[in-house]
Amino acid sequence: MKRKLIIMISLLLVSSMLMCACDEPGGESSAENSEVSAVSDTEPVSVPEQSAGAGHQASTLVVDSVADLRALTVTADEMTVTLLGFYEPGDGGQGIFFWNDRETSPDDGGIYIQCANEKGRFVRLCEDCDRNVKWFGAKGDGKTDDYAAIQAAIDSLPAHGGTVSLPGGTYVVSHTLDIGNGNAKDNWSTKHGVALVGNGSGQGVHSSAVPTTIIASTAMESVISVHGLIADVSIKGINVTGNLKAKNGVFLNAFCGLRMSDVRITQFTEKGLYILAGEAPTGNYNIYNRFENVNAVSGANGACCLYMDGCYEVSNDTWLSTFTQCVFDTSNGVGSSAAYFKFVDSISFYSCRFKAEEGSNGIVFDALDNNDFPSGIGFYSCSVSSIKVLEDDEHRMRKSYFYGFSTADGEIIPDHNRIIGITDTGVPFNMEDVVGGGGNGGGFSSLPGKKGLVDLFNNGEWNHYNIAKSKKAVGVRINCNGKLTGGKAYLPNYNNNIGTVHIKVYKWDTDYATSVAGEVLSYYDFVNFEENNWTNFTFSTQLDPGEYVVVFTAETEDDDYGCGVWTQNKGSGVVTYYDGAEVEFGVTVSLDIQ
Repeated sequence: MKRKLIIMISLLLVSSMLMCACDEPGGESSAENSEVSAVSDTEPVSVPEQSAGAGHQASTLVVDSVADLRALTVTADEMTVTLLGFYEPGDGGQGIFFWNDRETSPDDGGIYIQCANEKGRFVRLCEDCDRNVKWFGAKGDGKTDDYAAIQAAIDSLPAHGGTVSLPGGTYVVSHTLDIGNGNAKDNWSTKHGVALVGNGSGQGVHSSAVPTTIIASTAMESVISVHGLIADVSIKGINVTGNLKAKNGVFLNAFCGLRMSDVRITQFTEKGLYILAGEAPTGNYNIYNRFENVNAVSGANGACCLYMDGCYEVSNDTWLSTFTQCVFDTSNGVGSSAAYFKFVDSISFYSCRFKAEEGSNGIVFDALDNNDFPSGIGFYSCSVSSIKVLEDDEHRMRKSYFYGFSTADGEIIPDHNRIIGITDTGVPFNMEDVVGGGGNGGGFSSLPGKKGLVDLFNNGEWNHYNIAKSKKAVGVRINCNGKLTGGKAYLPNYNNNIGTVHIKVYKWDTDYATSVAGEVLSYYDFVNFEENNWTNFTFSTQLDPGEYVVVFTAETEDDDYGCGVWTQNKGSGVVTYYDGAEVEFGVTVSLDIQ
């Protein structure tokens, strides 16, 4: 090890007065009667005693590594050591240490260092709330296991927290990095205000800055885990990579006042950003949190990029938090979800994207365990590829809202009556019927409003229903955003142009049976019509906007084979009934809604 001499002792002592030490060094430094020493690269050094005034002794050293610092034997009253690196000079672990013969804190590898002396510690000169993972031996070289060093840096913070810096590089971890130690129920974390800050996540435009990546090297639950009850945690400028070994990217439990920004979460197998509230009555809600520029993406089958839930059985939920310019993308995963909401309410999303390919869902609203939840989630200028709602007779979600629902990339407009909004082109969906429509005398319709020449069918296998012979009725429920005037139909009469198909229109009221027991509002009869040709028709009365059920029946001569309707797949935003029961086919008829 290269010998070095420090001559300007007075300069170091001046700097010590200007900086705040992590712990007070023992005794007072003196600029007088100090000894200048260097450290051998082969043997521990015993600092010789030297008369200084009334027996007071001071010494200043320069050492290359923490190993050299630990090898020292201190005999001076005061000692200042300039450390040039953790492993070697210039590797980021450098700093200034003071000897404190009264300090008993455990050697943590970065702030407190025990040398050959049984009593006392070297204490790093630093702000009490600032840490750098390289002080504790992290390399960030993509090969070394840096888990212990990063965790030690987090654990070394005081109770009021502070900032743990991760310079640009790739940090391999073999275990979950834990922030906080609460149980999300009745034990608060002993630390709050912890900030884990990297050099950037590497999203977007390429720059010369080296991003900070934390990558899992072995199987683990989560790469980063925040354990509440905890407040004011911050995670910023980091690329979190599960490496298809970690189930979850970042797990957050029972927290408030959290800030997450410029964070990319990739290659997780179950959940990317996993948010769970604490248990009542003492476990706190997840509340007052902000997420900005968070990008969670994974192509693993069955994965979920954003998963948010409370603890419904004990009445704590996740609420009053915002997401801005975030992306949640299932990539090419099958059976996955960009976002999954359970016991969640009063969350706002601004300019966010929820993307899923065929076989997956952009957003899932799951009310099966939580009647009345999810609830009150607002989406502003967001893109959602598709939406799925999970409900049963006893568990239903409350309303959530979209303002400026994007339709530029083929997003599917939701048709659930509690998912309400307006598209980016100004088209309202599932909104209170401001033009007189809506089921059961107005209000909210469970079907999206339709306008134009609207098909009651979609492409698929053709089938015919001889409703003249079966004496059954086929009905189609539809919500009209304009006047219902007529349409066109493609019907079979089995090659002889004999028979009549009747179309009758009823106001939708509560259910199918109640509706068709009501008044016929308008009608049209196809009499001895030419089969298998599109035939235009006009209803006897034009009907105002509203929700209706259009019913098809048929009759023919006694010895005739019959007539009826052709069917294909069901059209979007309609409900079809056969003999009073809901079915999955549609009728090859188009309605003209003006």
